[in-house]
Amino acid sequence: MSADRLFVTAIHNGDYKMVQCVDFGRGTHAVEVSISPIFGGSMEIRTDHIDRPIVASIDVSLSREAGIW
Repeated sequence: MSADRLFVTAIHNGDYKMVQCVDFGRGTHAVEVSISPIFGGSMEIRTDHIDRPIVASIDVSLSREAGIW
């Protein structure tokens, strides 16, 4: 199965991106992201609303050089 790609830039602490028409309820076991961090932190994935429980969390480390995907 091929997936469309979403490119997001200039994300800051506390920002969020809403993506529609994504179905995590039918056996999704993984999410793939490519991140080029300037600072470390984490990315949280929630379903349906920003106040819903976290279904996945991705640690963002500074082990890579910023700007290198």
